[in-house]
Amino acid sequence: MRQQITTSLQSLAAAHQVKILFACESGSRAWGFPSPDSDYDARFIYVQKPEAYLSLSDAKEHLSLPLTSELDVCGWDLRKALRLLYKSNCTPFEWLQSPVVYMEREGFRESMTDLLPLYFNGRRQIHHYLGIAQGALATMQGKQIGVKKLFYVLRPLLAANWIATKGAYPPMTLQPLLELAPASIQRIVDDLIRWKTEAVESAPVEVPGELMQFMTERMRSLAEAASSENRMSISTAPLDAYFQKMLSC
Repeated sequence: MRQQITTSLQSLAAAHQVKILFACESGSRAWGFPSPDSDYDARFIYVQKPEAYLSLSDAKEHLSLPLTSELDVCGWDLRKALRLLYKSNCTPFEWLQSPVVYMEREGFRESMTDLLPLYFNGRRQIHHYLGIAQGALATMQGKQIGVKKLFYVLRPLLAANWIATKGAYPPMTLQPLLELAPASIQRIVDDLIRWKTEAVESAPVEVPGELMQFMTERMRSLAEAASSENRMSISTAPLDAYFQKMLSC
């Protein structure tokens, strides 16, 4: 599948005359809890020829391939990625930490990662992760929830917990995030991960009472923490300089 993804990315880049700077896995396979039927979520950042940004027509900010049951491929123009980084959107922070990299222009991930601390906003990111967790939890029926949805509660909730505890942007993968949870919760989640590796993503699972209590209490306390986070504002100058540098490479 890796070769198929790389070939697809190369074909897409050639068809649209763009250069792919970075491509990675962004879904459950990168987060550390895939199911047997998990698809591949390939994401990428690309840059266009300088003249594309000087045209009266808008430069293409999004490229994708037709979705299949196995493969979901889409990416952002570098300018869009940097605009979202300026807003402390969580997605660039996650992509740049992916443990599965399909393509990279030498030094790109390291250089863009250097920008992350400048634009990290804990308040915004906690709100983002809590929104994902609450939306997934709303699909619960009685004591049961789809195993995929359960992990769509757990990972963002633990990411928000990391931000509130450490005051820093969270790791992408689940295991480091889990280290801040009580030992009993770690054991429960580890058992669920093992079960998920053998179950289809739609399989229902009954949420243990202790885990449900932990998630409910954490959501409440994190919502309070987010409301007390300081707002921040910083110049776009470092991003502008970075964008111009990438265009000249």
